[in-house]
Parts: sequence; C-alpha cells; structure tokens
Amino acid sequence: MWAGQGAQGGARAHAPEQSAAPRHGGAAGGELSRVEARRRPRRLYIPKADGRQRPIGVAALEDKIVQKALGAVLEAIWEGEIIIVRYADDFGMGFQKREDAERLLAAMRQRFARFALETHTEKTRLLEFGRFANDDRLKRGAGRPQTFDFLGFTHICAKRRSDGKFTVWRRTIAKRMRAKLAQIKEELRRRRHEPIPELGKWLKTVVAGRLNYHAVPDNLARMKSFRDAISRLWLRALRRRSQKGRAVTWERMTRLIQAWIPPVRLKHPYPDKRLRVIHPR
Repeated sequence: MWAGQGAQGGARAHAPEQSAAPRHGGAAGGELSRVEARRRPRRLYIPKADGRQRPIGVAALEDKIVQKALGAVLEAIWEGEIIIVRYADDFGMGFQKREDAERLLAAMRQRFARFALETHTEKTRLLEFGRFANDDRLKRGAGRPQTFDFLGFTHICAKRRSDGKFTVWRRTIAKRMRAKLAQIKEELRRRRHEPIPELGKWLKTVVAGRLNYHAVPDNLARMKSFRDAISRLWLRALRRRSQKGRAVTWERMTRLIQAWIPPVRLKHPYPDKRLRVIHPR
C-alpha cells in the first residue's frame, strides 16, 4: 500500500480569507457556505513542540458531510477503496498502487493552489507502507519500509510475534516524549517545595492523561519508560528540597510512586478485543 501523508499545518495563504472559502456548487453547496458563515467552530490554540501554535476546533456537521462525500467521489474516480484518516489539518491516505498516490498528490497540490494554499513541504510525502511493503522492498534491495509520524505516534511496519502476520506498531514519538519529560522536569524544579500530596496529585493527572491516549498495543514498554523517568525526576526533585530531602530513600520513593503514579495498563485494545461480546451458553 502506498500511503500519502499530507498536512496543511503551516500552509501559507496568499489571498484574502474570503478567497480561500470552498467553492461549493448547486443549492446544497450554497447552503453549506451559508451555514459555515453562521456557525464558526470554537477554536483554541495549544503550543507545538517546534514553538508554533496548533489550532484546535470542533468540526461542524456540514464539515463531516463534505469529508464523507469526498471519500465517495475519490473512490468513484480511482475505482477502488480510498481510506482517509483526518485530524484537524493533518491527514493520511492509503493506495494500493503508487501511480494512484502520485496522481492524487499532484491533483491535491493543484487544487490547493487554486485557493492560494500549499502542502507542508516537510510533512507531505509518499511512502511505501503496508503488509507487502517489507517483502517488496527487500526484493528491490531498498531496505526496511519507512516509518511515519501521525497523531503523536510513529507508525512502523512489523510482524506479530505470535503468528508472524503483519501488524502496525504505534510508538509514542520519541522526540515529543523527550520534550514532555523536559517540561515536567522544569515544572518539578519550580514546584519542588510544594507539599508531597500536591505534587503527587499533579503527577497523577499528568501520567493518567498520557496513558489515556498513548496506552495502545505495542506501546506499553515506552509508556513504562515514561513512568519510570517521571519517578526518577520526582525523586531528584525531592532530594533537592533541603538537607533533609537528600535522605529520601528509594524505599520511601517506591511507596510514593505506588500511591500517586498510575500503573501502565492497556487502555485501547485492538477492536476485535474491545468489541468482542461473549454470550453465555
């Protein structure tokens, strides 16, 4: 499968805002445009790892309808199933044939140019990915399949240890995890004189929030490393509180970790495990 990974994040708009509005056709399109003007989604901004701001908004119903229609149109043109995964302004698309991916990428760039937009040069790329990618690349002497980052995870072509069948490993992006640990280290340094229960409550929310998103299959080892790193940072901060703080033993720290730092458990099983219903017989 050839995956086309695209992003409009950081795209430059060279025309006034009204010129970048989608040009819908027909009565339905006109209605969509009017609804879009009336119901602007609420937008917030969160900091990105590179220092920029990421806009977060709630998609309107009309936006979801347009996305669904886009998938139907693309499938009719390319005569095959088109997979579209979209989040905010990032999206990934999967194709069986490379030439189809190249055609769509060229058409997408041409379409964006009509609205004075362009794809992100560093994030938009074609890569060989999927169940046949490893064997095909080995035959050509091209090495292992490329990986790609999407929605906070590095996606890797792999095989299950149990039966050797193809699977996709999702691992927390290493660079982002290091950045998060550096942020926590600085916050612990700033707050190290606060009462231990207050620090424990804060760290509990930090770790729990991380696990709620990142505790997926094949990523638990990385989450355990994240939890262990936070535990060591907390111990270091406590030992630097005062002369007495240096006497904090690992035995006491273990009790604090057990009391406040959530253990690593799988939060998002595979769909066949998550949706399985067992009926009594």
